Amino acid sequence: MKRVRDIERCCFTAGAVLSIASAVVIFCFPSQITGLFLQNADSGVVELAVPALKLFSFAYLIRWFSFATQSYMSAVEKPVPAMMLSVGIAIVFPLAVIILLWPLGLTGLWLNVPGASLLAAVLAFVVLRRFNRSQPE
Repeated sequence: MKRVRDIERCCFTAGAVLSIASAVVIFCFPSQITGLFLQNADSGVVELAVPALKLFSFAYLIRWFSFATQSYMSAVEKPVPAMMLSVGIAIVFPLAVIILLWPLGLTGLWLNVPGASLLAAVLAFVVLRRFNRSQPE
């Protein structure tokens, strides 16, 4: 179990570092990233895409945690917590957040991924904490 925890720590650290770096790049260079995909777009599309990317970048700060926890639960043969995270990430949290943020219009749509990621991270924290408490040292 010690080796599994060491691998878990390594994967969580790598996930955090890569995700934070990705969030910084997306937040700092949204125009350049938009230009990679919208080469001949009118300025209206770019004006919508840049703030959307900035809002979306916040999801990268926390999204890694729920995915890493889900993978870890699968690796240690805990299918129920892994499935709870999977269903939460894919269906439950995005639907809940879009309903809650509907009044914000397009901004609410762009905040859907960060909001759902935050809820998934909270669930992942609870799942991971519960699992670690149930394990012998």
